[in-house]
Amino acid sequence: DKYRSDRVYLACQDDKIASCVHSVPYKFNLLGHVVKSSYTTAGATLPEYRGQGVYFELFDYCLNQMANQNITLTTLIVQDDYLFDYYDKLGYSSIFRKSYTDLHPSNIDVKIEAFDIDQVYAYYKSHLLSESFISIQSKGDLITILKFLSLYDGVIFVAYDSNKNIVAIAFVSQDGEKILVQELICDNETAKKNIINQICSKYGVDAVTISSSSTDMYSKAYGMARVLRLREFLDIYATKYNTLNLTISVTDSIISANSGTYTIRNGNCSYSEDINEPISINKVMPLLVYEIDSQCGIKINPAISLMLE
Repeated sequence: DKYRSDRVYLACQDDKIASCVHSVPYKFNLLGHVVKSSYTTAGATLPEYRGQGVYFELFDYCLNQMANQNITLTTLIVQDDYLFDYYDKLGYSSIFRKSYTDLHPSNIDVKIEAFDIDQVYAYYKSHLLSESFISIQSKGDLITILKFLSLYDGVIFVAYDSNKNIVAIAFVSQDGEKILVQELICDNETAKKNIINQICSKYGVDAVTISSSSTDMYSKAYGMARVLRLREFLDIYATKYNTLNLTISVTDSIISANSGTYTIRNGNCSYSEDINEPISINKVMPLLVYEIDSQCGIKINPAISLMLE
């Protein structure tokens, strides 16, 4: 259902497809509220139509269609660094960042065990729902991801406690001699050590590289997000942080309904069409994600979980 043909947007010129982009639906955990989101991918333009604004115009149309479908926000993963500036002009913000850490095995014996996919997904989903700003994968998505990992000599590792409850999972891929843990979820440090030992034992290495989401502005940006329905987005913030006092004027050159002034106070969000000293739509999400803790003492850690790139 995610990959239906009507989710692909096309720009046609001279009786052929000049440009395309795919809008893939996902649920998104926004501060404990599950909202509709879209992961935009497979964007491309034929060489002879590049530099003419064809893709930009198509993406403009795509964003408005998504907003009209009551999709709250959209995300994407950037393949080349120069594209950050391009999507910035379309209202996206670079809020998804990664850091990398090398970990070594410890002196505890482990064994690699088979796993039940239903049990794994239940543990994985509970993690997604416990976060504050993260995409939510379905069980079908997880199965697809595991198949994709296998193409790159990847695998999932699972650690259990004495009662056979899952206490850690790791999604691992191999790139040459490098072993990359794309995502690690664990209950405690012992479970973490257990699963690192499993991975090192399996691949015969003395260290693995762990990828984890980061709020450090100096860490590597890899993904972007854009608000499609700003009032709905801010309503959720107002409900979650009833001590937050914030007034912002916003302009959105693509989705005009987002332009206006928003005031969050006493758990409510009000709107006015008047605009005074506005910020552009691509500045809203960094403001809320990175500066919200200054007023509310909350640290938000944005993540796109296991998205096929």
